[in-house]
Amino acid sequence: MKKSLLFVAASATLLFAACTAESGGPSSNISYDVLKAAEQANVPTPITFSTFTGREAVTRIGTIGNVTELRDHGGFGVFAYHTHGDYSPAAMPNFMYNQQVVGSAAATPVWSYSPIKYWPNDTQADAEAAGISANKDKLSFFAYAPYIPMNIIRSADGVVLDAPGGNPKTQGIIQITPKDGSTAGDVKIAYEGGTSKLADELLFGVAEGVAPATVPWTGVDGIATPIPAGMPFKSLVKPADNTTIKFYFKHALTRLKMSVVAAKNQVGPGPAAHAFWVDGADPNKTKILIEKITINRPVHTGGVLNLNNTVAGEPEWEDLAAHATGTFIIDKNHALDDDVLGYDADPAVAFAREGVTTTAKPVFGSHPIDPADPTGPKYDDYYLLIPETAATAPATTSITIEYHVMTQDPNLPGQVSDVKNTITKTIPVQLVLEKAKSYEIRMVLGVNSVDLDVAVENWTDAAGYPQTVNLPINND
Repeated sequence: MKKSLLFVAASATLLFAACTAESGGPSSNISYDVLKAAEQANVPTPITFSTFTGREAVTRIGTIGNVTELRDHGGFGVFAYHTHGDYSPAAMPNFMYNQQVVGSAAATPVWSYSPIKYWPNDTQADAEAAGISANKDKLSFFAYAPYIPMNIIRSADGVVLDAPGGNPKTQGIIQITPKDGSTAGDVKIAYEGGTSKLADELLFGVAEGVAPATVPWTGVDGIATPIPAGMPFKSLVKPADNTTIKFYFKHALTRLKMSVVAAKNQVGPGPAAHAFWVDGADPNKTKILIEKITINRPVHTGGVLNLNNTVAGEPEWEDLAAHATGTFIIDKNHALDDDVLGYDADPAVAFAREGVTTTAKPVFGSHPIDPADPTGPKYDDYYLLIPETAATAPATTSITIEYHVMTQDPNLPGQVSDVKNTITKTIPVQLVLEKAKSYEIRMVLGVNSVDLDVAVENWTDAAGYPQTVNLPINND
């Protein structure tokens, strides 16, 4: 969907065969179903994963939009809890902690992890019992992407470092539930937003589908416990078949792009035919440069993502109050592409910059598609933020832009005129920064006004996806 508006995510095997009658012969009341189930329970079954990214995954270059890009970003991390009974807030990730799952180099990656783990078998009652033990082993799985390597996670507190032994990161994923056993309960990931070239994306893995749909799951106990679509894989007994944990990754963030273009005699909204707005001017003698852009509304630039989401398909964000801004400022100290668009009072510096022209430029800048080729094709940067809902978004949004028009003029002191313009425009409808959506605010600078043109585009599937990839089964 795209719309334009006018605006400037085998141990402890159960015993049944040893059960005998007092005469020493085997009990005659053991049913075939119990025998079959117990036979399955004694088979060491490896835990396998599969994954795909769905409709809410972005398809543009430089982001995680399909399993290949997920692989190229280091795969994903899995946390698993082993409990005697259902998952609870007192549990700890004692079965897998930030287990990396990686993809092969094939066009359709084959996923693997090490060491292979096996389903616990403490699931069945013995043959003389009437039913299944209420204290059966269960596993719960939570996943996120992109993967953060263990060698840069400080074990004491889970703080993510910029390099082994380095400084704490300040952008992207900055902290993960520590592994020292001091923190029980859900896996939580602290995140600080930033422009795409500075910050990680953040996705979370859930069961496939949309509520109220469910994903089938039948254990060796013969009990079917469907998993609610859009929810984590919690309290699972060993599966009756070689069932995989299939994570459906969803974006936990929203992204904002801003661009600016100069226009002459702009009459209506949108990308009309633009001309440089000083008639006959030599672009090398006139520059339009930005000092500051202010989005006059609260924006959440960070928070804590709880992987145990409580609403199907929705990211569970916490600790947002500590990351709320009264306004969102873009300037030379806050993400503005200063080398291209930024204002400088020194004419020698200012006139060396390209500035605002009749070709739209990204306010946050751009960077090469291939880091090894800095002069090659580029893609525009965007800002990653915490999403909101209509209930939490402000009713109105206004934008203030402060820019300078500088013209070389030998007849003036300093041989330059420098006129500062400050213009505020209000977006006439509620702007809700929803999860997994990309927003663009285009500012059109004219002689007398600034128009805002906003585009909203859903993140969609890459061609040929979703795909399911299964890990190899270890028969050892």
